[in-house]
Amino acid sequence: MSTLRILLNSIFFLALLFLPAKAMAPVRGARVWQPRPGVRWQWQLTGAIDTSLSAQMFDIDLFDAPIATIDELHQQGRVVICYFSAGTWEDWRPDADQFPASVLGKALADWPDERWLDIRQSQVLQPIMAARLDLAVSKGCDGVEPDNVDAYTSDSGFDLSAADQLAYNRWLAQAAHSRGLSVGLKNDVEQIPDLLADFDWALSESCFAYDECDALQPFINAKKAVFGVSYEGDPDIICPQANAMQMDWLFKRWELDAWRISCRERYPSPAPAQVELAIIGDYGNGSQAEARVAELVHGWKPDAIFTAGDNNYPNGAAATIDDHIGRYYHDYIAPYQGSFGPGADSNRFFPALGNHDWRSLQCQNEQCSGPYFDYFELPANERYYDVVMGPVQVFVLDSDGHEPDGRGANSAQAQWLRQAMQSSPVPWQVVILHHPPYSSAAHGSQTASQWPFADWGADVVIGGHDHSYERIERDGILYFVNGLGG
Repeated sequence: MSTLRILLNSIFFLALLFLPAKAMAPVRGARVWQPRPGVRWQWQLTGAIDTSLSAQMFDIDLFDAPIATIDELHQQGRVVICYFSAGTWEDWRPDADQFPASVLGKALADWPDERWLDIRQSQVLQPIMAARLDLAVSKGCDGVEPDNVDAYTSDSGFDLSAADQLAYNRWLAQAAHSRGLSVGLKNDVEQIPDLLADFDWALSESCFAYDECDALQPFINAKKAVFGVSYEGDPDIICPQANAMQMDWLFKRWELDAWRISCRERYPSPAPAQVELAIIGDYGNGSQAEARVAELVHGWKPDAIFTAGDNNYPNGAAATIDDHIGRYYHDYIAPYQGSFGPGADSNRFFPALGNHDWRSLQCQNEQCSGPYFDYFELPANERYYDVVMGPVQVFVLDSDGHEPDGRGANSAQAQWLRQAMQSSPVPWQVVILHHPPYSSAAHGSQTASQWPFADWGADVVIGGHDHSYERIERDGILYFVNGLGG
């Protein structure tokens, strides 16, 4: 039996839709990048970086990657993670002479040019690692992958304890975050329960070979990506398992060159039966209140964000649109050409037009232009459209009087909605528009928006405009006023 569960906050709307399994379509700037499961990625530490691959995140060598390559990846909207070894000494690195002999332990079994570090000697190692993190910032890396952070489980030549490793790994995470860098936990699976809150994602090598993949599940449960690599084994066997566990898995050669097999790309699997949608309204003013709401939205990690209009106060101007929208939500927007960091791999930000947005727009017949249309790339005519995500179809309407196709119940826009909802292939239909059909606040109910939504098949209708929160039951469906987004 299908059910619809809605969780509401006075400044934020989250819809959780729990249904039988069906197909479902698919953070940087001031915010540290914390990826959800489902990010396409590439790990290449040797050779010229192949930037042509269809990957959202590239994990490349901190020292060897040219700044020009990092800049090129950023221009393409990619996230760049920079690799360095935090637990071993490598004799070929440019800062190798900064490590005194007292911190150098045994050589790694398969890497004779590397030696374990005595991570207890924080006064020696922390300045060196801090300088590497500073190098990552100066080169434009979005995050770092510190390697060899499980020395306490190896024959390092030192009597290292689990507590020593926890202290060192936590320092690495804190030092990265203090510089605005995302940071992943590499391989240290036994300490995941203690380190989950400190790291933004995980990277596992060969967890299927070592029968330790289940230990990575807390990251998935926390909606933090688990990236993984197998160097050996059969992709036909491992990839379906990795996909089922929601891990982003690659097959790579030991030399970590450009070659790869992506399990998600080669062996697509059904998406989860749950979708989480955030709906905010009347938010885009660049205020501290908007920043707090954006932080809340990101903390809940929705699959997509929809808006109920008034995205860019006061006049929808080009000069303010990126500061009022992209600053807070660039990681959900694609393509994103603003100045606040990489955008999303695919668009997950779907706005409705509000009256303040329309102040800088012009239309000739049905051809409309202006900052809003320049900034977003949306479905259909971009003024009203629909998006299907798993078991829910969201219909975003334009309820403003400037809409060329009209805004009344007999308009061309309304007839499109009626036909689309009646032919919907999914069980849930959600309508979002700016002007609320029913409201007891200052602007009041909007007669032009009072379409027969229930008769046409809508399950819920969400509006903004009034800067309040209200829940109304009418004609057997729910109406919400949700205009407290900023």
